[in-house]
Amino acid sequence: RFASHGGYMLQGQELKAVQNVILKNGALNAAIVGQPAYKIAELAGFSVPETTKILIGEVTVVDESEPFAHEKLSPTLAMYRAKDFEEAVEKAEKLVAMGGIGHTSCLYTDQDNQPERVAYFGQMMKTARILINTPASQGGIGDLYNFKLAPSLTLGCGSWGGNSISENVGPKHLINKKTVAKRAENMLWHKLPKSIYFRRGS
Repeated sequence: RFASHGGYMLQGQELKAVQNVILKNGALNAAIVGQPAYKIAELAGFSVPETTKILIGEVTVVDESEPFAHEKLSPTLAMYRAKDFEEAVEKAEKLVAMGGIGHTSCLYTDQDNQPERVAYFGQMMKTARILINTPASQGGIGDLYNFKLAPSLTLGCGSWGGNSISENVGPKHLINKKTVAKRAENMLWHKLPKSIYFRRGS
């Protein structure tokens, strides 16, 4: 199925070779950023068809020792297996905490017949954008696949990600707005009876 969509499942030494080029001295290898999949394969020492869209590595470790668990900024994708939905979400939480907290998470599910999964995923993920049945990179910028997110290529990650806002940055965030606030006392309400009688001299 992956192959029919341009995906290439890395096998054996291929997986290890790509793991070795994803990071350089513990940080993202700039040589792979923005490169097509076949170029990354060449850097790793093997070849794939130039029509390949993405390199997929099935891995098990969910921590910083696994290169595929890092943000890669390239067509290299980690694939994890889980025994059930809750374990899959738990792994997703760990991956987000490692390198994408506050940014974007994505879930593919039957949104009509499994609303409980959507609710659980939304509750557990610490991301400002939680996309359902939507390509994450295009859906997160808004407008293309949904109308709840403002169109923008600059995405706020909130206090989770050390940002001041947690929404897509737009014109309203780039202007200075002044507010003049005059001193005013809070209104005090006071209930009176329907009829009031005054005596002379009162």
